[in-house]
Amino acid sequence: FNSTLRRGNVTHHEYIQVGKGRDVGLNQISLFEAKVACGNGEQILSRDIYRLGHRFDMFRMLSCYFTTVGFYVSSMVISIIFCHDKLNSCASQFADNIFL
Repeated sequence: FNSTLRRGNVTHHEYIQVGKGRDVGLNQISLFEAKVACGNGEQILSRDIYRLGHRFDMFRMLSCYFTTVGFYVSSMVISIIFCHDKLNSCASQFADNIFL
């Protein structure tokens, strides 16, 4: 974030590592997701995000939002809408069966 605030460029090199297979159980996946979510939470609490928010244009700000906490917020909203829809569907079928 500091480099971006100082109008610098960041280069990213990605390497593929091939090695021994690991146990990929649900517990390891859950711990990894928790680690990533905690890191995103710490990013949002930093002052650098606040400063970037004031300097970015709309498109860069949306990109920054959806690569940090926006992914989790949109997932939560979609989950709530899905659960509400299922609950509403079950309730309407239940009401139809009672009144017939």
